[in-house]
Amino acid sequence: MLSQPCVTVRENTEWIETVTSGWNRLCKPEKFEAAIALALQPPPAEHPDFYGTFGVADRMVDVLEKASAK
Repeated sequence: MLSQPCVTVRENTEWIETVTSGWNRLCKPEKFEAAIALALQPPPAEHPDFYGTFGVADRMVDVLEKASAK
């Protein structure tokens, strides 16, 4: 994750977690400048791991390989 604030120019997003965590701002096109000004302020202290833990796919493959070897 790049840990960079974001502005999404839409009325909604599928990634509402990014908005509720303060790392993303939703805005209509006419409010874009205000949203950019907010996004340029210091980001929240915490950055949730929106995409899960690194290496999960590799661990899943290991489990499947072991299960299929039995």
